Amino acid sequence: MGTREKGFRGAADCEETINELLSLFDTSKPIHLLKGEEKGIDIRLKSGLGSKLRCITPSDADTWAVFEFEGERLEKIQQVNLELHQRELRAMPTDILRRLSQLCFNDMRVIFLVHDKRMLSIILQELDALVHCHKVLTPTQAEILREGISTTLLPAFPKTSRLMQDCHSNPNLKDSFILKLIRSGKGIGIPFGDELSSEDWQTRLEGCKHATISSGQTSYII
Repeated sequence: MGTREKGFRGAADCEETINELLSLFDTSKPIHLLKGEEKGIDIRLKSGLGSKLRCITPSDADTWAVFEFEGERLEKIQQVNLELHQRELRAMPTDILRRLSQLCFNDMRVIFLVHDKRMLSIILQELDALVHCHKVLTPTQAEILREGISTTLLPAFPKTSRLMQDCHSNPNLKDSFILKLIRSGKGIGIPFGDELSSEDWQTRLEGCKHATISSGQTSYII
């Protein structure tokens, strides 16, 4: 995608991140990979650990605690690696998700909240409250987040309307932004501002005037 040429860089070393991730697993126990629609690559990453790998699907809802066959206990599920889309997780019964949360290394709060880039904008807005009202962050921690989180604008926010006005008077301002489809993931459908004409950019921003998402409407995070 030419991200380095556009000034983007990874926040961490890829190899170091993968090694840290793999270190979370107990290699003396089997690893169950919970897979659905996603083809994924996790099974390739885990294959070098030396653990037994087992694939299970969301339809195997009765086997989270123990694999059984004709009443015979075969194998206890002790650690799970998730490769599911959010909609697949939402379709699972709540009690199963609770049991799964105790076995997997993918924190459900991260999957449902942090993966949604809209959370970045909310965090930036709430930093002062998190320090002074809720007292869950120190001023130093809040400043680190403020400096580390990219400016993120949501549909219908006052700053979004201001950006639309500023782009009219300064067409080159769009070159500092990218657009992310609200309902997409994995970098799919992300146009860079410097790749769009001023007219195309303004047209796309028009879809960000309203917070409500409706069928057939394209809305972006900026």
